[in-house]
Amino acid sequence: MGLFNKKPTPIAEIKPLRILNSNKREYYYEITENELKFIISFENLLIDSDKILMRYERYSDGSILCSFGRYPVGRIRLQKKKHWMQIIDEDTIHGELDDFIAAIPKWLKYIESIKEIWKL
Repeated sequence: MGLFNKKPTPIAEIKPLRILNSNKREYYYEITENELKFIISFENLLIDSDKILMRYERYSDGSILCSFGRYPVGRIRLQKKKHWMQIIDEDTIHGELDDFIAAIPKWLKYIESIKEIWKL
């Protein structure tokens, strides 16, 4: 396989995620089973050309920022006791994994609006 034909690293191999905060301490968050299920469910609904532009960044509160290119799509926190999912231009949903998977189409709709605005 050539240098430019490499497959992207599966999300399961991206753990642990290192977090650096303002006082330079390092925090490690393992990807939980629920986070992995959510990301897989989300990426299964994306078209292939959109998957390349998706970025996932861990915040120090345990949440994951999902961005389409440089545009934030939303955040989800499945770490700790309180679970939530932020949807840009809408309210934050509090609940469990099934509630967040059911809300994935709202993220997809937002990604489509980004693509429409920027002609991507």
